[in-house]
Amino acid sequence: MLGRAVTLNARFPFGAPEGLGLPEPTCDRLTAFGLSYVDDPVICHQSVATPEALELLSAAGVERKGLDLVYGNETEYLDHIRDAPDGTVCFQHAFPEGQFERAYAIERALLITLNDKGLLSRWVQADRLPGRRVLTLDELRGAADLAFPVVLKYSTSRSLGNGMGVRFLRSAEDLRRTPLPPTAAGFVVEEYLDVVDNWCATMMLTTTGVRVMGAARQMTNELGQNTGNLYGEDVPADVLSVAEAVALAAYSAGYRGVAGMDIVGTRDGRTLVIDLNFRFNASTVLAVVADRVPGLKRYLRRDLARISDLKPDCHAALVAMAERAYLWPIGLVANEDATWTFAFASIGDSVDELDAVVRRVADATR
Repeated sequence: MLGRAVTLNARFPFGAPEGLGLPEPTCDRLTAFGLSYVDDPVICHQSVATPEALELLSAAGVERKGLDLVYGNETEYLDHIRDAPDGTVCFQHAFPEGQFERAYAIERALLITLNDKGLLSRWVQADRLPGRRVLTLDELRGAADLAFPVVLKYSTSRSLGNGMGVRFLRSAEDLRRTPLPPTAAGFVVEEYLDVVDNWCATMMLTTTGVRVMGAARQMTNELGQNTGNLYGEDVPADVLSVAEAVALAAYSAGYRGVAGMDIVGTRDGRTLVIDLNFRFNASTVLAVVADRVPGLKRYLRRDLARISDLKPDCHAALVAMAERAYLWPIGLVANEDATWTFAFASIGDSVDELDAVVRRVADATR
């Protein structure tokens, strides 16, 4: 991807300020992303690199034994970064200023600028953005001309995901009740959109140029949090052309890696960029897997199963489904309460076939 050996670090930094981070166990679980589709070493938590998880990956044709840098606590995690040669850590999330500056494979300042919700106008043409303005905390608290409903987004050097830093405000009362983190650099007040299509377009920026890898339809709840992704549908050409234009701008600035761009179609016919994720995310996984494994059936959908007891026969059933390409393992996580969480891509030629895979997984994990 970068044309040289790197180590993927997909974890958010420890100790995020209140309102700008996920619980630490969740951050550890998310290090599973990358294990099933990145050829380079991954810094990952021990809960996602169990023998059961590695066997499941092997069933899908992915051999990772002895490749990855596994940690069990914050000290071990930081040691892996500290021990890395200069310029070889592919950070998905920027660390606070002054930490591990020498280790970045992609310049920290560029990574921040690409992912800050307040800086989209640097990369996206004005007619491809919703109506928006960026305010300071004092300006936001004193604003009397907001046309509710609006979408409020935090501008920060910390990359945010899965609805973090996004609030839907229906009234001034909602704004008064919303905790506003003082550490945010600013606050984006954005037009509330009547969305009819919601896509995440995946771009791969390598040493040889920009490659369009398709897009996944995104399903979200009323809070804007991702609840699922479907890859394989016909994507409007406008969505991909908008994404490619942003990718080319990032490429010219020196970014190399994967990017997932949240692009929506509105009821009044506009195609607009609402967020940029210059890193792997839940939608880019599907596009990378589809590209990595030619001959898969048309559709992939990210699904989730919770397993109270991973018995040998249950694990064997999941392995068999991975071997037969009914599913692609994204991450099998051993939780602290002795349960398991299994993120996977169901594979099929129709949505009905995807639903059938989910039912098979549910039957196997009861």
